[in-house]
Amino acid sequence: MFGDDLMTAQFARELPELHAFVTQLAADYAAGEIADWRGFIERVHAFYTPDMMAKIERVAPGWKQMASFAHKQTLIHVTSVLVSLPQRAEFKALTPAQQNLAWWIVLFHDIAKEAHADRRDYVHGFVSAAVAAEALCKLDFGISLDSDEGFYRWADMTRTAIVRSEAIGELVQDNSQLLAIIDGMTALFGDDTPATLVLKGVLLHMSLTVVPALPQQSPLTDSEIKRYITPDLFPLLRVMLIVDSDGWALFEPERKADEAASARETFEHVAGLIGVTA
Repeated sequence: MFGDDLMTAQFARELPELHAFVTQLAADYAAGEIADWRGFIERVHAFYTPDMMAKIERVAPGWKQMASFAHKQTLIHVTSVLVSLPQRAEFKALTPAQQNLAWWIVLFHDIAKEAHADRRDYVHGFVSAAVAAEALCKLDFGISLDSDEGFYRWADMTRTAIVRSEAIGELVQDNSQLLAIIDGMTALFGDDTPATLVLKGVLLHMSLTVVPALPQQSPLTDSEIKRYITPDLFPLLRVMLIVDSDGWALFEPERKADEAASARETFEHVAGLIGVTA
């Protein structure tokens, strides 16, 4: 794993007000001072003023667009996931450098999601990775591209890696292109560098089923897990998927506990496949 002293963009430094807000919200939630979604949403709406949205947009282009769908549903969800993050034991067990990357993964994981009342967006993991890559190129992630043309070819391939599922009649991510996407990512950003780990976390956050009642439509096979989930990615992807589930069940403690346990079982299976300790 890369060293903790590696110089890379710090989430808390780039977005200090957002970091302070979700950290305080997490403390208030843990203390029982926020009892339900109504109180949570009121706090969220009060924080995200037009000025604050513009500040986040400068760091994470696409943030305003993401928030425009379904009465800010995804904005509320991403905030709830950010709130869950510092509370989880899996996050606390990470090194400071890994924790910083986890913040970035959560920030970007739904950046391209289009939330609609009548259907799920099954392709936003891949599209969000392409959007996140453009943002990381402007932040201090040690990225030095040899060719803008090569980057935009990769980004276009990633955001358009979709296929129609005959089973559900919806567009889903096309895993047959994963090898080319990840090979291209590695060529551009390096092998499991901070930038690559953030982008893999975003790219693959819809590739494992951790809640049986909400199965992914393009889950990785065991052979794909062994190929694409590396030991360095494993702890980051695990915390991402656990807190992603938390974000939907913040005020349903039994559901939250059950889904976290289910996610841990999924990652015990992954750990066995790739030879790491869960």
